[in-house]
Amino acid sequence: MDVTMKQCQDGHTYDSEKYSLCPECGIDLGDEDTRGMEDGSGQTQQWPPPPGPDGDDEKTRIKIGLPEEGIDPIVGWLVCIEGKNRGRDYRLKVGKNFLGRSPQMDVFIAGDAAISRERAALITFDPKNSQFWIGPGEAQSNVYLNDKLVLNSEKLEAKNIIELGDSKLMFVPLCGEGFTWD
Repeated sequence: MDVTMKQCQDGHTYDSEKYSLCPECGIDLGDEDTRGMEDGSGQTQQWPPPPGPDGDDEKTRIKIGLPEEGIDPIVGWLVCIEGKNRGRDYRLKVGKNFLGRSPQMDVFIAGDAAISRERAALITFDPKNSQFWIGPGEAQSNVYLNDKLVLNSEKLEAKNIIELGDSKLMFVPLCGEGFTWD
């Protein structure tokens, strides 16, 4: 049985007949062809790939889910505890993570029209000091940290609550005092 697989721009692989959005990151594919998976050549392929002359060869193997340069490690998460995306998690990476409801944002919060599309807020992980910071974005919407308006960068602590639009997100760090990706 052939399954139609698609790979989103972040490298997540999923069945495009089952999902219209990437179930990992929620990227909307819009009018793109969702019936195949690009192999880097611009051509789409069926999954599983057809066997080579010996049943399997290098030309029929597909590298799935890993970017060629390596993995951008996760340093923490945001978990939606209130709003349309209740129960969903959002991955945070080293450096700057822009939040908004545009698929181009690092943290794409779909479905909350009260959140600005781009750069509604910024969460930064500082690997040198193993600290997380939240700052206001460049948008008109307000960002709250534990019910206080964020006007400047504020240090984030485990289980802090971030309010953005009609959503409340709990901050869950992975990296910090007890663990880093050295």
